[in-house]
Amino acid sequence: VRRVVRCGVCGMDFELQIPAAEWEAYSNGHKLIQDALPSLTPGERELLLSRTCDACWERIFRDEQGT
Repeated sequence: VRRVVRCGVCGMDFELQIPAAEWEAYSNGHKLIQDALPSLTPGERELLLSRTCDACWERIFRDEQGT
């Protein structure tokens, strides 16, 4: 399954290729995202959940920590 997800912070589009069986397991809501989508990286899963890409996530939390 091909999914294009736009980061809500920077506006960049990211294309994710997700095995159909994994997408089905995630879509039905019966599994935690890390269990349903093991082929995705933690950053890709976070993008699906929060619509925040890795670069933006790092910048947001780096800024919050004052580093």
